[in-house]
Amino acid sequence: TRFRNVTGVQTCALPICRLRRIPLMVTWHEYWGKAYWVNYLGVMGSVAATLEWLSARTPNFIFAVSPETQQKLRRIGIGESRVVLSENAVDIDGVLAVEPHDAEIDILSVGRLIDHKRVDLTIEALACTPGLCSATLTIVGEGPEKANLERLSRKLGVDGRTNFLGELRTHNEVWSFMKKAKVL
Repeated sequence: TRFRNVTGVQTCALPICRLRRIPLMVTWHEYWGKAYWVNYLGVMGSVAATLEWLSARTPNFIFAVSPETQQKLRRIGIGESRVVLSENAVDIDGVLAVEPHDAEIDILSVGRLIDHKRVDLTIEALACTPGLCSATLTIVGEGPEKANLERLSRKLGVDGRTNFLGELRTHNEVWSFMKKAKVL
């Protein structure tokens, strides 16, 4: 999971940074907090929330990729001078250089398959159009909701029009699919 990746990298990097007397700087994409973790993992959510809270205090500097993440980190007591807003950016020239994918892609969903991203609504919308069109839905991503989304697709009878690709290897592959999609 994203949480495990952040914590693992920090755990390895912290001793090296301390030994070399250099600051540990990390990029933080989201701070979920205890309520979210408990809702997400049940009883074990308290443990995950504690690890997230401790991990937020480990680095000398945090680059938050959104104002919301920056505010959440400040609300839990991370000093203003330690949390810098550094929003994500896109390499426009790189995107323009990528060729559109060969496959026909009507509707494309790209992202981590977690509940609050609401990919289920896209599948439900696809199911509402059986007589109107034969549009297909391509879903790029992995996550804990994947099995539920596959079940929903079967239940609504659109599994023949829904393609789960999993995680793509490179950003260029993602851009290639995005450039070919009629709806993103």
